[in-house]
Amino acid sequence: MKWLNQQEAQTMKPIDVIRDVKLKANGQWQNILSNLGAEVPLNMHTACPACGGKDRFRFDDKDGNGTFICSQCGSGDGLDLVQRVLGGSVTEAAYEVAGMIGIDTRSDNPPAYRSHEVKAQQDALKAQQAQNQANEQIEKHKR
Repeated sequence: MKWLNQQEAQTMKPIDVIRDVKLKANGQWQNILSNLGAEVPLNMHTACPACGGKDRFRFDDKDGNGTFICSQCGSGDGLDLVQRVLGGSVTEAAYEVAGMIGIDTRSDNPPAYRSHEVKAQQDALKAQQAQNQANEQIEKHKR
């Protein structure tokens, strides 16, 4: 029996792939879904790419997370929608998206080694989301 060497054995865990995909796909969900054949216009009632219908689906992409609402199959984020469109598990959907956006899931450096980079990206994303919310509040106040 052949034993895997250390480099071959170190692949990203599914939860790390899911986290990485959600972080790095932020703001790209419309293009990702389009590449999968699911055209999702922003803030328009259309047919659901997962369950069909005529106008039961709305893609609102809140904070770039690919959020959606379907009156038949529910709501979720971009990865949830990819999962529903492909018909597989969330892990399979994450690996599919990872390949599309260039995440190497066979990395010889586990994500824990990059935790400072991920934390910095998450902090920047949170700051941007807070700024967007503040701008929305200012606009509402002006109206």
